[in-house]
Amino acid sequence: MSYQSFKVSTADLESYYLPKSFSYDLMLESINSQLVNGYGQIIYNYYGPGSYQINSYNVWDNRMQSMVVKTPDLGRVYTEAEAGPDLWGVDSATGIQFLQGIIDIEGLAKLKYCNSCQGRNGLPRTTISNFSNRFVSLDSMKRTYDQKYGYLFYDYDFANNQDWYISVYDTTLSKYVFKNYLGTEKNEEQVSTETGIPVVSITASLQSAEPIIPIVCETIELSYSTTPNNVCDLVQLQYNYDSTNNVLYNNESCGSQTAAIGYYSDGKSIFYWDGVNFDKFNICATSSTIRHCCNETVYVIDGVYPVGTVLYTKDVFPAECFQVISVGTDDPTTTMNFVQFDGDCKKCTSSYSGGCGRSGSSGGGR
Repeated sequence: MSYQSFKVSTADLESYYLPKSFSYDLMLESINSQLVNGYGQIIYNYYGPGSYQINSYNVWDNRMQSMVVKTPDLGRVYTEAEAGPDLWGVDSATGIQFLQGIIDIEGLAKLKYCNSCQGRNGLPRTTISNFSNRFVSLDSMKRTYDQKYGYLFYDYDFANNQDWYISVYDTTLSKYVFKNYLGTEKNEEQVSTETGIPVVSITASLQSAEPIIPIVCETIELSYSTTPNNVCDLVQLQYNYDSTNNVLYNNESCGSQTAAIGYYSDGKSIFYWDGVNFDKFNICATSSTIRHCCNETVYVIDGVYPVGTVLYTKDVFPAECFQVISVGTDDPTTTMNFVQFDGDCKKCTSSYSGGCGRSGSSGGGR
């Protein structure tokens, strides 16, 4: 009994699998549109091993009733005779011979897809059809259930291209739901009956599924707290962050040990990590709002102080006392300099009575 699960994120689908499915669908459409020896080709700008980019598609055009060359966004269409000089910087004959597989053009590579044709070097038609069906269906299922992650559950005892189920977690019913390669909906018990794999084993496989695209982490520095109140001011430590899958890991454990659930900050923003998603929660405060201890004049000042802190300024005479009432990101409304006072408003105004009237203490304690 051989089975395995993979986790597929929205980022993986949008950056890799759906664009590849789009290309495969164009190949399939071109193959199916031709009565005899239908084929399609993907032309790449080739920069070296593992480094390439789609240059164009060579596909059948029903309107023109001939093979044409289309740009990646399908916005421009060229005849095969035009493609050489207009796209690849070679003469028309060279371009045609390149498409026919007779000669190469430096910096370009192509893959040819078909049922039965000469020169096929792309994946078989059934394979690309299955690939497109699998990931387009998973994307649709994720959107239906509004889930960030989907899953591919493989039972390798089944025939090739029939050995998979797509799955998402239904948060309303608190269970996994599935579809097989035919698009038939299944529950976990039905999958277990078909595969002979116990439900508990299927669940465990899905819950421990690793991303289908390898994890790549960067090292970032963050402070941590169980509350957002002071996290911006705490000491920062190193963590590993997988931006593709939006997962936070402990330092030097990329892909093996996720970070503790809680609030994190890079000194500018506050993030919340719930064990699955690492999302922005708020921004770090940069200013404090203060209120006069006697006459209730309000200013916004640069710098963050705990709410309730008492400050005084000697920029006026006599010096005046203020209390911090909130913190935020508003721009300062005064350039006066403030010093933290060790005590409450009443104690401060007994020493610095500016703005408090003749007694020097009216409003003290606010």
